[in-house]
Amino acid sequence: MFATARSDTDVEKLKNLGFDAYQLDLSSSVSIKCVMIHIYEKVDSLYGIDT
Repeated sequence: MFATARSDTDVEKLKNLGFDAYQLDLSSSVSIKCVMIHIYEKVDSLYGIDT
C-alpha cells in the first residue's frame, strides 16, 4: 500500500507506521508525476491509472 501526505512531517509519520509514503500535492502536476514515477519503480502497473 502506498500512502501520501502534503507535509514532510506527515510523510515521516506514515513511514514510521510502516507505510511506503510520499509527499503529494494534488494541485501540482509536477508533484503528481513525481509520485507516479516512484510508484511505477516499485510495481509493474496500476489499475485505473492511464499514463
